[in-house]
Amino acid sequence: MDDSFGKPGRVMLQVAILVSNIGVLIVYMIIIGDVLAGKEEYGIHHACMLEGWFGISWWNRRTFVLLITTLTVFAPLTCFKRIHSLRITYVISVALAVVFLLITAGIPIIKLFTDGLMMPRLLPISHIILLTTFVCCLLYFVSCCLEQSWAS
Repeated sequence: MDDSFGKPGRVMLQVAILVSNIGVLIVYMIIIGDVLAGKEEYGIHHACMLEGWFGISWWNRRTFVLLITTLTVFAPLTCFKRIHSLRITYVISVALAVVFLLITAGIPIIKLFTDGLMMPRLLPISHIILLTTFVCCLLYFVSCCLEQSWAS
């Protein structure tokens, strides 16, 4: 990196990758928090997956779910010295993102041919989910490519 950009360029690139990775981590934590722990917004309670499976409990709260997820999933993934160690994790995450994308895109298609669709809202939530999934995968792919270029 020093040969191409010099020391200031290397530092700026490292900061850009750090900010990008932190942003992706925050997006993932928001999605995990919304799906697993639900949320209460404007006095409306949005039920979560854990609440639906096990009922309301103290360990269904957003703070606890995000703490456990961070300690058991995100923290161990950051402990590898080389990004090459995450190749299997990356393949699994891309495969799950594709499955999620197919399911999210498939539900409206199936409803279109079976029950018919109601008039959509101004910005349906499925577009937000698809966009978020795409952006997260893209940012993760770019950060992996940049990380691999650093290793060589």
